[in-house]
Amino acid sequence: MSVIIVPYEPEHMSELIIQPHQEYAKLHLSAPEYRKYLKTCGASFSAIEDGRVIACAGVLNMWEGRAEAWSIMSKDIKNQFVCVHRATKRFLEACGIRRVEAHVD
Repeated sequence: MSVIIVPYEPEHMSELIIQPHQEYAKLHLSAPEYRKYLKTCGASFSAIEDGRVIACAGVLNMWEGRAEAWSIMSKDIKNQFVCVHRATKRFLEACGIRRVEAHVD
């Protein structure tokens, strides 16, 4: 079982089985316009394991040099969390944004 990292596509979000701690976001994430917005507002990616989307993440550009990070994880992410964490770290290092903020629940 290997994880592949691909560019985020709006349909990935509809395939994701959201973890219980992020269920509150389902209302926004079910809106096709919002899923498309996540693709166009900044860089983003999806993690896929054996054809299953296990995470979607990215940054929302606020202004030049500043962005807000976002991520939605699958309840089935299991042992692949470390792999997704490392991919996220590489993504943030490569995105070229000086200040990336995040709100964590």
